[in-house]
Amino acid sequence: MDASNGRSNLDLNIAWEGCSFKTAWLLALGDLLCGFAKTGPQLYVFRGITGVGTGGIMALAMMIVSDVVTLENRGKYQGILGSCIGLGNTIGPFLAAAFVQDSTWRGLFWCICPLAVLSGVMVAWTLPPSKVHGSTATKIRVIDYPGIVLITAAMLILIPLSGGGTYFKWSSPMVISMLTLGGCCLIGFLIVEWKFAAMPMMPLHLFKNPAVAAILAQNFLFVGFKETILASMLSVPNLATLTSDQKNEVLNAYMAASKSVFYLWVPIIGVCLCFCVLVKDKGLQRPDEKPIARESEQEEEVSGSVTGSDIAVDERGTRREI
Repeated sequence: MDASNGRSNLDLNIAWEGCSFKTAWLLALGDLLCGFAKTGPQLYVFRGITGVGTGGIMALAMMIVSDVVTLENRGKYQGILGSCIGLGNTIGPFLAAAFVQDSTWRGLFWCICPLAVLSGVMVAWTLPPSKVHGSTATKIRVIDYPGIVLITAAMLILIPLSGGGTYFKWSSPMVISMLTLGGCCLIGFLIVEWKFAAMPMMPLHLFKNPAVAAILAQNFLFVGFKETILASMLSVPNLATLTSDQKNEVLNAYMAASKSVFYLWVPIIGVCLCFCVLVKDKGLQRPDEKPIARESEQEEEVSGSVTGSDIAVDERGTRREI
């Protein structure tokens, strides 16, 4: 996607209603299969299918809003989508816990399945039809297949980073080979996106925009900070192996640390809010549209002044041109 105009670099239009309907059905199928899973590997595979459907729905929702909503209202509707995601993450665990008290985890998956089907039908029925241009063969041909393969293979670098030193030694051949292979695939992915991909998954020219680069860096640091806190909580020693005094020391230390974090959030958020007041609004017009808008405004002012000078009112109160 091009950051300047919100369109892909090849203007590759997609039928949003068909894609959203298929991703909803994929989510429903994955949840249904998860409910019938008999073994652990089956559940892992079916959960992968569910994850593909969930990720597709979240990505398509943002893209559909950017495509069918005007630029002035885009922020409002994207905020509504973000609030729905936050609300689901907040009340979802409580609803799931209440559900499994009187049912099983299989019933939870089966409950999600019809809801996903219903939402897919509603989206396909209510979404306005999109104008699709170009042949299907052209769209399939410009997909960044090398980038997909390389970025997927680059995920191998996460395995030794998450399990090195605990499940296997850092000096083991598996860790060294995965780090080497994952690093090479990551470098290859960047080269492909930079030089060879006709429609890259990650256009590198986006990083030339300071605003986009700052937002991406902010998201990266926020996710890293959140995962670091989660990892520190999971690394707490097993309380069952500690004495009563040791348990109290560990719990008191974490309570004091969490209290300090919440205390720090208040001034930090306040400072950020003060800085937001200083942000200068550049408007919703694109840079190439601003000179045209200024010229049209000047023409309207000139025409208005000329019209006002050429019109007079006679003694009878009627308007006439001079």
